[in-house]
Amino acid sequence: ARDVILILMVKYGIIRRELLIKAYEKSGDASIVVTAQVINSLLGLLARKALNGMEMKVEDDLTFETEFTEVARLHELYWEDKELALGVFVRLYEAEMEAALLW
Repeated sequence: ARDVILILMVKYGIIRRELLIKAYEKSGDASIVVTAQVINSLLGLLARKALNGMEMKVEDDLTFETEFTEVARLHELYWEDKELALGVFVRLYEAEMEAALLW
């Protein structure tokens, strides 16, 4: 769940807590482990309240990529693999985002 939150934060900048909870509730077996309490705890550690949801507490270090190009590229590849592996949860969240826009 932590990695899904980080992926969504990088992708969208802001996460809506209630949509993430709904997404995990629809995920099947994962909802047994990743409850609203787990999501709330993780967001409490990783994010702060913003106008339309939750945003990362820690800002990006823009100098890191320039100073450590190879490490940054390996890091990027790692997260690309993570996003593929956790894609079902990202898609569930995106479906909740779309549904919320319809109302």
